[in-house]
Amino acid sequence: MKQLALAVLLALVSTTAFAQTVTDTVAGHGEVTYFDLMKQVIPDLTLGENGAIGHLPEGIEHLQGADMTGEAPELVEIGYVNVETVKSGGEDMLWVVADIGAGGNLGTYTLLSVFDSGATPKLLDAKEIDTDQMTGFAGAPFAIAEDSQAMMVGSEHFNSSQSYQQRTLAHVYDRKLQVIATFSLFGTRGCEEWTTEELTVGADEGYTDYWTIDATILRHRALAGQECEDPLDSDWRHREFIAQYVWDSSENHYVSARDDFEDLARMDEALF
Repeated sequence: MKQLALAVLLALVSTTAFAQTVTDTVAGHGEVTYFDLMKQVIPDLTLGENGAIGHLPEGIEHLQGADMTGEAPELVEIGYVNVETVKSGGEDMLWVVADIGAGGNLGTYTLLSVFDSGATPKLLDAKEIDTDQMTGFAGAPFAIAEDSQAMMVGSEHFNSSQSYQQRTLAHVYDRKLQVIATFSLFGTRGCEEWTTEELTVGADEGYTDYWTIDATILRHRALAGQECEDPLDSDWRHREFIAQYVWDSSENHYVSARDDFEDLARMDEALF
């Protein structure tokens, strides 16, 4: 199984994504810059002293659905972008993530734009992806078919005693972004107990067009030591929660075949 692991206390970082200034050229595409790409999303984008500025056009919705769409920034400001290459139908698609200004769901509007692999990459889709304070790629792309990959994006925040993460697994189907699944993870550290959660997602090679995807959240829990000391290794108890997603060829999207994560959500809510 080709897997990617995400621990609840790790920052949002892709193992292969890299940050670029908006004026950097796109590797393998001549003199095309990321500014040229983002201008396809934001038509009035112009270069300023500290990057690019403009106004977000109407009609861009959240990756998780229209009801999750946050507040659009009054002024778009783009200094840097993060970039991943994710295969779809054998084509290397460019996924570009940018924090574009104040707004969104909890303070910063983060935009995911997907472009094809043409000499001048063409915009295919653009969605808001923020759900929390810090947003970006999470992990690395992994294969879900012989010629296609999926990628995780997510948001998170943490304080001295708790951490919260939300992840969205997506791919490009028929040249548009399509959500496969969403995951929530919670961690707590206090004088009574510690809890951490680790997400692992992978796909087994199969004979169907798109392979079955398995997701596991391993929950680690331990009582705190005396005087709020760290738990001993022997104090930790572990429990697995499993979900599985299969391709529905009649509807052309993934559907849930098993989902234990609602039970986990109820357990986490009791710790809030």
